[in-house]
Amino acid sequence: MKEEDDMSTLAAMHGHKVGGHRTMRLVLANMTRRSKNGSLPQESSINLPNLKELQLDMNDITVRGLRKIQVLDLYKNKLNGSIPSDICLARRLVDLTLNNNLLSGEIPSCLGNLTSLRNLYLHFNILSSAIPMALWSLKDLLILNLHSNFLYGSLPPQIGEMEAAIGIRLSSNQLSGNIPSTIGSLQNLISFSLSKNRFQGSIPEAFGVLISLELLDLSQNNLSGEIPKSLEALRYLKFFNVSFNGLQGEIPRGGPFANFTAHSFIMNKGLCGPSRLQVPPCSIESRKDSKTKSRLLRFSLPAAASILLVMTRFDMQFENASDFGIEKALNAKQNAEKPSSRTLPIDSNPEKNSYFELLRSTNGFHESNLLDVGSYSSVKSRGAS
Repeated sequence: MKEEDDMSTLAAMHGHKVGGHRTMRLVLANMTRRSKNGSLPQESSINLPNLKELQLDMNDITVRGLRKIQVLDLYKNKLNGSIPSDICLARRLVDLTLNNNLLSGEIPSCLGNLTSLRNLYLHFNILSSAIPMALWSLKDLLILNLHSNFLYGSLPPQIGEMEAAIGIRLSSNQLSGNIPSTIGSLQNLISFSLSKNRFQGSIPEAFGVLISLELLDLSQNNLSGEIPKSLEALRYLKFFNVSFNGLQGEIPRGGPFANFTAHSFIMNKGLCGPSRLQVPPCSIESRKDSKTKSRLLRFSLPAAASILLVMTRFDMQFENASDFGIEKALNAKQNAEKPSSRTLPIDSNPEKNSYFELLRSTNGFHESNLLDVGSYSSVKSRGAS
């Protein structure tokens, strides 16, 4: 059998005999890099009724009808068109990964019905809609990553209902309006990014109660007012970026601000603080006159060229930090909470997770490596190697 046929073989395994033994109930399928231009047939909803996890990254795949699936990973599959509402029929779905595709149109509001959903990755697509109100009702959602789309509209107060959230990344969209103060209800939040949008108004004082926060990126918006001193209480804050806004006033000095560099604050013409942050020194209130403005201008012009060069590099570094923040948030909370669907180990090299590896690891699906044998299916033992 050719290795290129692995995917179709796996899709047809359920309910058939392989090597004289009844096949296991397939609880995980890893088809990474197996198909150049394949498709998972509609019959898979019949042949794989107990499929819990499906990984098809780096393929050309369309999937439908997998109602019992818990983990659906379609990363980087060149998928286009809209997100099918059929996905919402998978009521047991825990992880939905559709990032790095060409998906367009709206985010289906019915995703808000997936109450088991813990991780939603839709970043790096061309989705263009408001964020459905129903998404904010997912009180058990841990990771929401909608980075790099064309999403518009505002953040409603209901964002505060996502009390379990540890990572939210909405950067590089067209979102606008004020940042709601209900953000302070997200007490478990570790990573939060709204960069490269059109948010306006002030930075809510409520950020200061998010004691678990490690990454906060509000750069490249239209924010105004002062940086709240309440942020000094964020003892774990490691990455902070409010550059390219319209902020003013004194930069806080306590807590994590003692460790931040000028890159976190550049291109906010009204900020003042210590010289190490490359901003003018703060003066008494009555000295906000033309002399202050001219001093700011003298400071800004000589540094403009170097700032743009440095910012390009810093922007790339902070993008990596945002990714790191999301992944760290996920790992921190889920290392001990991985879905029970991971009955089969996923090797770090996806090329090894083929049908033949499965066949070898179970000694030809021998019953000594099975936990249970039923009339239609079997379950692989963890002890198989």
